[in-house]
Amino acid sequence: MKLTKKDIESDIKFIINELKIQDMEVPSFMLCAHPGALAFVGVVAWQTFMLWPFSKKVFENSLLMGFSIFVGFILFMMITQLRSRYFSMPPSVRSKSKVFSLLKTKAVAYTTAWFFINISFGLLVKTFHLDVAFCYGLQIASIVIIWFIAIVDLGRYDLALLSSAIKQWREGGDVDASLHKP
Repeated sequence: MKLTKKDIESDIKFIINELKIQDMEVPSFMLCAHPGALAFVGVVAWQTFMLWPFSKKVFENSLLMGFSIFVGFILFMMITQLRSRYFSMPPSVRSKSKVFSLLKTKAVAYTTAWFFINISFGLLVKTFHLDVAFCYGLQIASIVIIWFIAIVDLGRYDLALLSSAIKQWREGGDVDASLHKP
């Protein structure tokens, strides 16, 4: 999806107008948390599969499982936080905003890429009987690399959003419409 500065400016005006008309919602915890909980369970289940059959190295296995629980918890927190921000916006903004559509598409793409990379490397580790710790190193490396790419990719839109908000403010528009009611 290609966005121009003009598209972003019109989208920001649309969002501000919608926030003037509609309230921001406080989404339920379960609405925000269930995909993160599924990701947490999936990461822990995958790591359990990777360690199967359990070796006699009880200490090493417990460290590796602890690490997978930690990674799963981080994923749970990230997904829950992003969904809470997404669902706090009015439904019209979520469905019609070009910026929200772009962010949603990119978030799904980056998450899918991370899961695909981890499953692929996990299957390679399992197939070639490599050390399971190698898979954990790849998990951390893939999180860092994909997070870096996402920040750089999405950061390109920050300047356009900021300049559009400043322009709206200079023209006398209410940039922070979510705090003020008409």
